[in-house]
Amino acid sequence: MPTFSNRLWRLHAQTFGVLICCAGAVLASLLFQNSRWKGSVPILFLALIAVVAPRCGMVAGTWGTCVASAIFAAFLFPPIGSLSVADADQRLNLAWFLVGGLAISFLFGTTRDGGEHNKKPSSTR
Repeated sequence: MPTFSNRLWRLHAQTFGVLICCAGAVLASLLFQNSRWKGSVPILFLALIAVVAPRCGMVAGTWGTCVASAIFAAFLFPPIGSLSVADADQRLNLAWFLVGGLAISFLFGTTRDGGEHNKKPSSTR
């Protein structure tokens, strides 16, 4: 049974993971807003999700992906400040980012109990 400090650490790790994804998405949006490569930024951002999900947990990867896609829609793709994306290719890249980020989070993210859900209980006889 996890102690209070373990549960508190997991909560902080998950929060830290989501904040890393948010900061990375804002930074990428600012850096690539006027670049010709801005359409591929969400796909390249999957590398950060692939680092955050195993280290900070599945919840952090999932929330980080969702929040980062909203940040990209609002601050990277025109119309700026709106969650709608005008260009169909950029909208498709954002959709693939969402699918890929969620898949990475669910496949490689650690679970709430530290990934020990497949272990059989040991007998003490």
